[in-house]
Amino acid sequence: MSGYDAIVVGSGFGGSVMALRLAEKGLKVLVLERGKDWKPEEYPRRPGDDWIYDPERPIANHGWLELCLFDDMMVAQGAGVGGGSLVYANISVEAPPEIFQQGWPAEITFHELEPFYRRVGE
Repeated sequence: MSGYDAIVVGSGFGGSVMALRLAEKGLKVLVLERGKDWKPEEYPRRPGDDWIYDPERPIANHGWLELCLFDDMMVAQGAGVGGGSLVYANISVEAPPEIFQQGWPAEITFHELEPFYRRVGE
């Protein structure tokens, strides 16, 4: 036995939230991530920096972005702690209250999400 109650693959949007919720319920959780834990001073900023992650050569090319090419689309996905948030450059935008006035379930309101906006910002 692994000693864990749950193993979550990926630390992106879905994986990190799932791991948090399970841990909040008292489960011992292991999160597996294929990429590295990027520190702000390591973020790629210039054309020659380490941008691209190559699953065929992860040691040589261990950037924070994997590009998957298909016949009719290209997918950019994060490869590192934070998953897709790396692709979004760690930007969080707070939706204005009026967005929730139509098209959303009544239970999902700005007021209900407001503490989580603060938490994400922190």
